[in-house]
Amino acid sequence: QAANDGFRGLFLVCFDGPSAANGPRGLVVLSNGDNDAMLFNMAMARAMLEALEPAGFDLGRVPDVAAGFDTAGMRQEEIVNLGFKGLVLDAFAEAPGFELGK
Repeated sequence: QAANDGFRGLFLVCFDGPSAANGPRGLVVLSNGDNDAMLFNMAMARAMLEALEPAGFDLGRVPDVAAGFDTAGMRQEEIVNLGFKGLVLDAFAEAPGFELGK
């Protein structure tokens, strides 16, 4: 993810597994703006991921972007990270045998 004064962005690439059988696949989203730009980026990433149909991706696991993302009590530097995780990354199933952080 990327965040600085006046822009937000993310890149997401699958390098291994059934969704990368013919080589890496992914996306890049950049926009001007602050917290609203993060919501825009998450909506665009979700739409692109639906079109790419990666294995293990299910938007039913995460809230709808239209419902917004509650940033109350968050430090500014957490908003992009937690928005990306809560609105996009959590839609992916964990790979069998994979333990996050190990």
